[in-house]
Amino acid sequence: MEPEQEPDVPPVLIVSPDERWLRVLEVTVRLWGHRAVSRRSVGDALRVRAGERAPQAIIFDLGSRWSLEELDDVVALLPESTAPAVVILPERLAAERDRVAGAGATVLIRPYRPSELRAALPPSETELASGAEAPPQAPVAEAAAVPTAVEADQAP
Repeated sequence: MEPEQEPDVPPVLIVSPDERWLRVLEVTVRLWGHRAVSRRSVGDALRVRAGERAPQAIIFDLGSRWSLEELDDVVALLPESTAPAVVILPERLAAERDRVAGAGATVLIRPYRPSELRAALPPSETELASGAEAPPQAPVAEAAAVPTAVEADQAP
C-alpha cells in the first residue's frame, strides 16, 4: 500500500523498463519524502507529463534493456521538459554522457552513490516544511568519479 501523501504535491516521475530497479527507485524516492509515480516506458511517461500536474522531477533509469534509439527519444524529450531530469546510464552507454548532459539532464553512471541521485532532485515537501536544507547539487563530473566494480577490485 502506498503511503498517504499530499495529492497536490507534484510527483517525481520514474521511468524504467526493469521492474526491480523501478521499485528500488520508487522506494528510495519515497523515503526521501517525495511522492513517486512510476512508468515502464517513455510513452507512458509522456502521458503523465501531459496530465494536469506536471512532475517536479523525472528520473530515467536507462538500464540494460534500453537501446540507443530509445536513448535518442529521451534526449529529444529533455529540452521540452520544465522539470529537472536525471538520466541513469549503464556503463555500456557511458560514452553518451556528454550528449545527455548537453540536453539538460543530470547524468549518473551505474554504479552511482544514492547521495548523487538525492542531490539531483529538488527538495521534497517534507524537507521544505521542516526547514531542512536541500542536499547540495552534485556536479555531473562528480558522478564520473564513482569507480566501477572492476576498477574497485583493481585498486591498490
